Amino acid sequence: MIMNHKGSIITLCSAVLIGALASCSSPKTEEPSGLPASRICDSAFDSAASNVLTRLSKKARYEELPDKADWFTPDRAVKSLHKSASERTDCLVYAVGDESGTPLLDISFEGVNRYPKAEDQSGGSSRDQADFVMGEFATASEIGATLIFSCHTSGEEGRFRFIKAGMYSTLRSSNGELARDLMTILNSISRKVAHAADCADSAELPSSPPEPRYRT
Repeated sequence: MIMNHKGSIITLCSAVLIGALASCSSPKTEEPSGLPASRICDSAFDSAASNVLTRLSKKARYEELPDKADWFTPDRAVKSLHKSASERTDCLVYAVGDESGTPLLDISFEGVNRYPKAEDQSGGSSRDQADFVMGEFATASEIGATLIFSCHTSGEEGRFRFIKAGMYSTLRSSNGELARDLMTILNSISRKVAHAADCADSAELPSSPPEPRYRT
């Protein structure tokens, strides 16, 4: 009985020792930091927009502000539509490891009652500025894009008929299609915001932007 008991103790200790050695020899695989394009800003980018971001940035992982309380969601964007610019919830996208402090994308949303007409706009070469027949007003250039769509909201300063989506971008491309690429990103996230604001039907935003019309 005693021998068996001691043998059991020895066997148990051997098993524990082997397990400990195995755990030491098999280090845990660390998950990569950041998020893929499809999950950044609360998964606001569809597959086309995610592909554009990955292709233009030549990166695979992205991050937002350090404090998760400041991370973008469509619901937070809707709730801050009528706040000052510094208080709105923006979609800020940074490349993992980039310490410049400059985001690849800075996308904001606000309630407005007016918007410019495409025919009233001037400036920009034929390949720099492009207009799109979508929403109420849509234009893009090599540094960003603007998309205004119908959506009735109300705030402390009254009622608003439209939502203005504005995007500043540091993404660059030499393929001559940068304006459309940026509008693909802005349209995708705007569709999510329109859905959160319960105005997807009135916004009438397409699943993908139409062909751009470059200014002459």
